[in-house]
Amino acid sequence: MALTKAARERNERRTVRRIFTMTLIARTPVSRNTTRFTFTAAEFADFEALGPDEFFALIIPVPGRDLPPLPAVDEDIREIINTIPEDVRPEVRWYTVRAHRPALAEIDVDIVLHGDSGPASRWATDAEPGDVIGFRESSAPYIAPEGGRQLLVADETALPALAAILEQTPAGLDTVVMAEVPGPEDIPAIATDVEIAWFHRGDADPGSALLPALEAVVTPHLSALSYAWLCGERALATGSRRWLVEAGFDPDQIMFSGYWRLGQARG
Repeated sequence: MALTKAARERNERRTVRRIFTMTLIARTPVSRNTTRFTFTAAEFADFEALGPDEFFALIIPVPGRDLPPLPAVDEDIREIINTIPEDVRPEVRWYTVRAHRPALAEIDVDIVLHGDSGPASRWATDAEPGDVIGFRESSAPYIAPEGGRQLLVADETALPALAAILEQTPAGLDTVVMAEVPGPEDIPAIATDVEIAWFHRGDADPGSALLPALEAVVTPHLSALSYAWLCGERALATGSRRWLVEAGFDPDQIMFSGYWRLGQARG
């Protein structure tokens, strides 16, 4: 992940990152392969998101085991996890807070389900209300530009963050959006008036539908472009960034993150 300077400075406001448990209270399908999980925890009453694409560490217990005791705060979540005995050592994956309702002490998290190919999907596939899982505060990559035009690029794993950004986009901010999903059944409802250019890749590799379209879609907007947010499978995120830089766009105004990598275990 590479953040812009403005986002790094904004995120420095969070000097303590809390760790706590949360309880699943509901699950709701939002598209063919994505389910929305609603969690509650007392800490969500005073939780303050730094940005619309606020992300966090999901701390996933070993199947059939409860989460072991965790510290209240940490500096390095990976170091903390590695001190836990292997037979109960939880896994960590990163997800976006899709929605936050402090008055109810709740959050929503949208998770793409893909069977047993990753610890989060494995947990989420069988999760039921009452199940307990861990949450560790982190930060937010996106920060709205002060003017000009922004480019947002995402695949299905980045759609929760994209949706939250679009739903909170300042009125009048010129926005170009490109999103790639396997098929139309993978498109969730997004409350926005911003036009989204959807690309369907079917069973082909991530980025195979969207990346070839960058030149045609983005070139007419390059002169006014002031910020780019590029998230999803690693090849899609880095390929989009590479094209923008080669086209002359300022790399310091690009936020990009590879949420996952083809051929490796996912969430």
